[in-house]
Amino acid sequence: MSANRKLPIAIGTACFILIIILFTVSCSKQDEAKWYKGNLHTHTYWSDGDEFPEMVLDWYQTHDYNFIGLSDHNTMARDEKWIVVQKSPLYETGFNNYLNKFGKDWVEYKTDTGRIQVKLKTFDEYKTKMQRDGFLIIPSEEITSRVGKVPIHINATNLQNFIPPVEDTTVLLVMQKTVDAVNEQRAKTGKPMFAHINHPNFGWGITVEDLMALKGEQFFEVYNGHPLVNNYGDSAHLSTEAMWDKINIAYTERGQDLMFGIATDDSHNYHQFGNAFANAGRGFVMVQAEELSAESIIKNL
Repeated sequence: MSANRKLPIAIGTACFILIIILFTVSCSKQDEAKWYKGNLHTHTYWSDGDEFPEMVLDWYQTHDYNFIGLSDHNTMARDEKWIVVQKSPLYETGFNNYLNKFGKDWVEYKTDTGRIQVKLKTFDEYKTKMQRDGFLIIPSEEITSRVGKVPIHINATNLQNFIPPVEDTTVLLVMQKTVDAVNEQRAKTGKPMFAHINHPNFGWGITVEDLMALKGEQFFEVYNGHPLVNNYGDSAHLSTEAMWDKINIAYTERGQDLMFGIATDDSHNYHQFGNAFANAGRGFVMVQAEELSAESIIKNL
């Protein structure tokens, strides 16, 4: 009896020691990680934003962000593109601010018939110029499609090669083919990347049934800072938060990995401010990661 009584105590002691070891290792790993702040949905003159990429990146740097994806529509900013500065004091002053900040040796521009034309810097150029310790620039694209008049926008973070907009007959098919294209590129390149569904209530384009039926997707925007995206729904449409509950009930029932919600600002406007404009700083994500790299950020997301 004496020996039998000692056995559970010995096992219990061993388990207790094991728990302490595991807890210590876990805490050690957590202590090594840091919190990083970032935004994964942002626009520039490369599509429908109203500012130069370097100026947008400078805004995020000076506001203590650690990582950014400039996700312009259907481009990865690798071609040659010139823009014509709008003939208004607001945007002409914006150009002068850009020129004064980065200098004539960096800014390539010309004047034709009284209009200022500026050559945009490519992703590689602005990354080389603006990336530094504590600030990571991740290649991104907002893959932008439609079914009829319905908009379907899906961001791809750390994309390596351009993915053109998908065409098909239904919203679900376009979404699924876009997500599949991102996942296929991830498998082919071996690079960490992911797609996330943008602002489902923009144009009331994506229903909760579409999202519930989607396969291979784990992220969507539960909050987007653009004034036109209808995060909170209306009397006839669910809010994105209510969608989130229904999506994860459906995913759980079929044993699918859960959908995570992220926040983005979807900034477009950098010269006018207020509720009517899509300004920077309204939505972001915080990621605890071992290092500030695309691989570590995505893994920990």
